[in-house]
Amino acid sequence: MKGQIIKVEATVRNDKEQCVIIGLPDASIKESKERILNCLHALDQDIDMKKITIHLSPADVKKQGTSYDAAMLLAVLQAMSKNPVPIPDKTCIIAALTLDGHLTTFHSMIPTIHQAILLGFKQIYLPPIELSIFAQATDIELIPISHMTDLLSHLRGKPSLFKDEMILIPLDHYPIPEENDKVPHVCFSAIRGHDEAK
Repeated sequence: MKGQIIKVEATVRNDKEQCVIIGLPDASIKESKERILNCLHALDQDIDMKKITIHLSPADVKKQGTSYDAAMLLAVLQAMSKNPVPIPDKTCIIAALTLDGHLTTFHSMIPTIHQAILLGFKQIYLPPIELSIFAQATDIELIPISHMTDLLSHLRGKPSLFKDEMILIPLDHYPIPEENDKVPHVCFSAIRGHDEAK
């Protein structure tokens, strides 16, 4: 249940057009290469005769889910750029992608963001979601971004226009419990096995 910092890096070289993701990715991450290639086309990036290699490190830790999409695309754009965007050390990017470069939500996003906060990240880029659930994280800058072009602009120092242009997606399926809400009592003796968890 503990979070793990995953560093994303990429190289782009002249070769047969291809996108490879290494570092023990699961099937959903392997599918990310198609989303990344489509996003690169949508962003008018010339990837003709380019081999893209994306490395997720540490290499011996299994990775799963689509939360790496935006970070992988950013790493590729950085590798292709003559003037890469400076990214602060305590910055984290957590978002899945649509085929046209929009940042979107993914399964288990709330626990992932929570772990990023616990791991010490001070600036976290997210898809457009309702942020009130993280109201207690006062020293963390949570930045909702709708598209990769907006993310690049914000990293270059331009202010985010997100709040003026977009409507936040409410996380209705993650209700915040009221103080007076009664939590049902469960006796662990009714659960067979799972001694370590109990």
